[in-house]
Amino acid sequence: LLRILFFSAAANAALWSHADEGRTLRDIAYAPENGRFGLGDLYLPQRVTGETPVVLSIHGGGWSGGDRYSWSGVAEFFRRELGCAVFNIEYRLASAANRWPACGDDCVKAAKWLFSDAFRGHAGFSPEKIWICGGSAGGHLTLWTLVNMPPEKVALAVSISSIGEPEPDFRV
Repeated sequence: LLRILFFSAAANAALWSHADEGRTLRDIAYAPENGRFGLGDLYLPQRVTGETPVVLSIHGGGWSGGDRYSWSGVAEFFRRELGCAVFNIEYRLASAANRWPACGDDCVKAAKWLFSDAFRGHAGFSPEKIWICGGSAGGHLTLWTLVNMPPEKVALAVSISSIGEPEPDFRV
């Protein structure tokens, strides 16, 4: 039993200890027509291959606030602890000029951009599938992106503290 515990501890330490610093490419345009709301930061691990998981990272903020910097810790976690490439994006915030589903459409556009030659030029590889992760409003946008992408293009979606239907929040 002691050998099994030591083996398990060693395997777990090896899995979680690579703490990849990598590099971050700032202000990459996936939707240049949206100005600063069409930008993202690309977090790349030191070593990338065709097998490197790619995560679309979507911040929260009630659809009308927040920014990618508030969600950068999550992007860093995916890169450092899991060895993922992460595209941490801005999207058009909800306003009279940017009504629903503008922010959702931006997230889908960012997801599709991850399969483009432009992404390949920055990252040095192309994914076969992506992961999507967001929290709060970003969690809702994760679900929106998931259902608006071809199923064969998404390997994983993590929606943290989201709601599936935003309309009841606006009635309060």
